[in-house]
Amino acid sequence: MRFSTDDQRFGVLISASQTASDPRFFRFQLVIDGMVLGDTEDSIVYHAVQKLGRLRRVADPRLSLPVDDPPALLQVARADEMLHDQLIGSWSESLDRWTVVAYIVEDMVVWVAQANDVSGKLIGPVLHAQLGVKDYEEIVARVQSYFQLHSRMQRHG
Repeated sequence: MRFSTDDQRFGVLISASQTASDPRFFRFQLVIDGMVLGDTEDSIVYHAVQKLGRLRRVADPRLSLPVDDPPALLQVARADEMLHDQLIGSWSESLDRWTVVAYIVEDMVVWVAQANDVSGKLIGPVLHAQLGVKDYEEIVARVQSYFQLHSRMQRHG
């Protein structure tokens, strides 16, 4: 299932595993700047689904709106140890080759991402999407509802 903004610049792709017998396995990908991030391998995504609903609200002026320079924002989040710990972290195995920054500032949710090569070096374009908190919360609620329903169906099904 794809849950996204009307303009398709941000979204979440999640689907219950068609092959794994373990009900915890789903496909999980993000859509940022209209591009699908992550591989299509099934993985345990409970943490990622929960993390969607727990983004940090920040007041750091370096991360304020408007986001005019996504590459610079990504560098700030990577270089500042406190911001790094708060805003960058593990999502799911499918996103292991991506550095993803997500946070709330004012009434907006900001996402910035860039691919990593096997050595961890950032490569490719820096992707950016932002959306209103209300729109984001609606997407998250739909993702979490889908996840809960399908993980329960697989357990009992």
